[in-house]
Formats: sequence, structure tokens, C-alpha cells
Amino acid sequence: MRHKKVVPYIIAFIMVWAVSLLTGLGAANILLLPLYGAFVVFIKASDRYTGEERFISAGILSAIFSLLYVFYKAESLAAEYDNKLFKVIVIAIVFLGLYGIFYYSIKAVEVFYRNRDFFVNDEKSPDSLKNDRSVIIFVLSLLAMILCYIPIYLYEYPGILTPDSIGQIEQAIGVHPYSNHHPMAHTFLIGSCIKAASAFGGSLESGVALYTFFQMLMMALIYSYTIMTLYQMKVKKVFLWLTFAFYALLPFQAVFAVSMWKDIFFAGFVLLFAVSFLRLLHAGRAVRSVSFVRDLIIQCVAFAGINLFRSNGRYAMIVMLPILLIWGIVKIVSRRGRSALIVTLMSAWIIATLLVIPVRYYFIPNANGDGVETPGPDTVENLAIPLQLFARVIYDGKELSAESRELADSMMDTSLIGSLYVPGFADNIKELVRAGHPEVLTEKRSECIHAFIETGLKYPGEYFLAYRDMTCGYWFPDNPKDANGYTVAFGEGICDNPLGLAQRWLISGIPAKLVIKVKEIALKMGDMMPGYSFFFCMGGAFYLLLLSLVLCVKNKGNRDKALILLMPLLIMGTVLIATPVSNDFRYSYFLTDLIPIMALLPVRSDIH
Repeated sequence: MRHKKVVPYIIAFIMVWAVSLLTGLGAANILLLPLYGAFVVFIKASDRYTGEERFISAGILSAIFSLLYVFYKAESLAAEYDNKLFKVIVIAIVFLGLYGIFYYSIKAVEVFYRNRDFFVNDEKSPDSLKNDRSVIIFVLSLLAMILCYIPIYLYEYPGILTPDSIGQIEQAIGVHPYSNHHPMAHTFLIGSCIKAASAFGGSLESGVALYTFFQMLMMALIYSYTIMTLYQMKVKKVFLWLTFAFYALLPFQAVFAVSMWKDIFFAGFVLLFAVSFLRLLHAGRAVRSVSFVRDLIIQCVAFAGINLFRSNGRYAMIVMLPILLIWGIVKIVSRRGRSALIVTLMSAWIIATLLVIPVRYYFIPNANGDGVETPGPDTVENLAIPLQLFARVIYDGKELSAESRELADSMMDTSLIGSLYVPGFADNIKELVRAGHPEVLTEKRSECIHAFIETGLKYPGEYFLAYRDMTCGYWFPDNPKDANGYTVAFGEGICDNPLGLAQRWLISGIPAKLVIKVKEIALKMGDMMPGYSFFFCMGGAFYLLLLSLVLCVKNKGNRDKALILLMPLLIMGTVLIATPVSNDFRYSYFLTDLIPIMALLPVRSDIH
């Protein structure tokens, strides 16, 4: 028994050592002493709180979290030492220390989530979500959220437009042919708002402003629907207020609500899918109710929207569709409920397919007014990651096989890779291939795949480093201060464009200065304040996704909820396969928007 008493002190020592190595605190720094004591207390408290139960899931998850963290930090940690043995020891210490921190935290969190009474006001889940005050909650949330967004809308009028936004507007008004590089459903929506404004004598600026207001309104509706759902599920008021604050007061929510990006609506559809599915799980026997039918319709719209508003959403939908159909057939006892779910899923698929194929190829006019086939993202775009990994090997001066070298030279001017390659930005290599012979990728597909794989097997270290640099922003739970760092929602105004669109403030004087200063401080605090900064971190949201998923799977009564999290996990998988940049917050904005849902899903459920 004595050795058990010593174990917490040894583990705490390794944890402190790991923190010292990661943060740069000197080994003689006096702050490490109270930190060591805090870790000892933390370990003992965690053990007392969780008892003798074994937490295999916490061990697995801790290993994954620690491995991801070390995967990013290993190179910089090892760079300080010349001796290979010292490099290995340092990396091992950091991994073991992080493993201890995560393990004792996760197992305590797992036990904490079993206390359903902490989160909800009653012992049992409702058989239905009917509540007389829910409409009032929905309307009040909607009005309050719009009031929170309006100052940014007036300040950024007619909206925040980037080069991508300008390109879509030009397609929508016929300056350029339609392209599915950005989903045509989104471009068509932009065009519809512009045409609606024009029909009433409005300018192009008015059309853009109408779109921005419509997007802002739709996001507020989705957020209010989320808050109403949590209220109907009897979630305690403190969590309702926190959820409202998350959607209404965090500065990037208002900024994104008035930004003309497909990613905003896409995030809304993913959240809508999660909330509507959660409502269907809690519907119980109320499959004949009006609310159940309404939630099915919303589920259909959300599922179709995920398909239509980002290409990787379609891939996630293809995987999810059979899984959800099988789940519905096996798990739903009511024939009416089972039939309704099947009809909903198939309707979403049919709607998305009908809109994608005929509209994309035949009904959208080009600049001359003729029907035109509009291609989606090209092969180069889809192979951004493999091309970047392959280019990294050439950039680092490694020797390729004769066949791979010949193929690379036939595809692009490899002499320019040394000056164009950027570790976290694939566009340079993509454009280099496009300027050369991109047709090689399609005409010699099998040879290219063989070359990519052969080179990766020969130089796995180069591939690992290149992949880390291309994806780190989405899974590293911090915002680095080096070249891989990123800002959140600092963009504003309208980029230079030939359409004459420019930012026009609709507020001035003290109110305008107040909006600017509040926004500036709120965004700056995202880099400074612990806890608050978590919401600005893509990797933090990814860790929460994995934690929530594991906790749902482990709890038998919650396993159906894991299906809600499978969709964002699949979408994140596609981002990590084909992202052109390593750290664009809007690419994982859909995951950030799910934080309140992910935080509440693991709560013990009485639904079986």
C-alpha cells in the first residue's frame, strides 16, 4: 500500500516537468513548486472523486489528446538538444505528463456528467418537448439576438465581403459564368436577394445588404431554436443564459453573421441537424404531434443544406445516410416514427440531388445567358493535401525515384517549388500545377497515386511534418504565436472590387466609436483570457468533440446521441483531408457553433 501513496507524487513530478518543458519555465522557477503541490492535490482529489472504477475510455482519449499535442510540439521541443537520447527523453516526458493531466481530468469529467441533476431541473427526460412558454423563449431569444447583431450590421453595412464573396456576386449578376467552386446553392441565394432588391428599384448594394440581413436573421432563428430546445428539455437556466451569451455576445458570432461566406449558412445547417435530431430522440411516443412533424421537416432542410452548401458536407451526408437509415430501422419501435425518418432522409437526399444536378448543369445561365455546364472544384483542388506533401519532399531536397521525378516535372515546374512552397498554405503549389499541366493528374491518375504513396513510404518524416503544418490549426488545442497562429473575425469591410461596392457606416459619432471599441476589446480578449479564449480555438472545439463523442458512446443510454456527433466528426475528417490552409477559423466554424450542444450531450439520459 505504501507504493500507492508515493505514486501521486511521482506522477505530479512528471506533470510539472512536462509543463516546464512546454511553457519554457526554467527548472529552477519557484512557480513550479506550488504547481507541483496543486498537481498532487488534483490527482488525489480525482482518485477520491472517481473511486476504484477503471476508466479505459479516459486512458484512450488521453493518449489521443497527448499524441496530437506532442505531434505538433515535438520538433520544437527536440530542437533544443543535439543528443538524440535527450530528444527522445524530452518528448517522452512531455507525452507522459500531458497524459496524466488529461487522464485525471477526463475521468473526473466522466463521473461529473453522471450527475444529471446538476444540468436539468427534473429526474426524467420528457416524453415530448411540449411547453407552453417555449414560444415566448424562442421569440425573446430571437429579438435579443437581433439587437445584439444590429450594431455590427450597421457598422459593416452592406456586409463583410472578401474576394470569394465578390466572385460569387459577379457570377450571380452574370459578369462571370457560374462555377461550383463555391456551392451554387449559396451563389443562387445571393443572386436571389440581389434580384429581389432590384425588383423594388434597389441597387446592388441594397441586394448585398438584403442578403446579409437575411443570413443574420436565419442564423438568429437557428440559435433561438437551439435555446428553445434546451429550455424544453428542462436544462437549468444558467446553461440557457450561457448558451444565449455564446451565440449573441461572442464578437465573432455577429461578425460572421454579416460575412458573405458559405461557411456561415453551412454552420447553421450543421447545428440545425444536431438540434433537430436531438429533438427527435426526445420525442418519445409523440410521433403524431405537430412539433414532431415540424422537427422532421427541419431535419430534412438541415440535411439537404449540409449537402448543398459545402462539397465536403455532401461526402459526410453520403456516409451518414445509410447509418441513419439502419439506425432508424433497428432502433425506432414505432412504425410511424420509423417511416417518417426514412421519408425525411430520402427526401433530403432527393432534394439535394435534384438541386445539384439539373440546376448545376442546365438551368443556371452563364454570362451570355446560355445554359452551361458548371464544373465543381477541379482535381487539383481536391488533391491539395497530397500535392503539398509531395512538394514538401522536393522542397527539402530529397531524392525522388526516376519515375516520380519524371512525373513531377511533367506536372509542374519543380524548380519553382523552393521559392513558392509555404508549409501551411497549399494554394501556391496548386497554382503551380495549374500553370503547368494539371491534366496529368487525371490522365495519369494511377501513376500519380503510386508516386504519392511511394514517396510517402520512402520519406514518412517529410509527409508527417507537411501534414502537421497543413492541418495543425484544426486539431492543436491552442493558438500558436508562430507562423501557424491565426486571428478570429478580425476581417471587416469590403475588399477592392470592380463593382463599386464599399463599406458604408449607417452609424456614426459616439455609437460608432463604441461599437468599434467594444468589438476590438472583445476580440483581443480572445487571445488573452483563459476560458473565454477557448471559444476562439479550433483545436479546443475538436478536443471537445472527441470528448463528448466518447462520453456518449460509453454511456449506454446516450449512445444514440453519438450519431449527432458523427456528422461533424465526418466533416472534420474531410477538412483534414482536403484543406487548402492550415488555420482558417471559418472552415471549422460549424464545430465551434456546436460547443453548447457538445457540452450538454454527455449528460446522463433516461432514454433507452
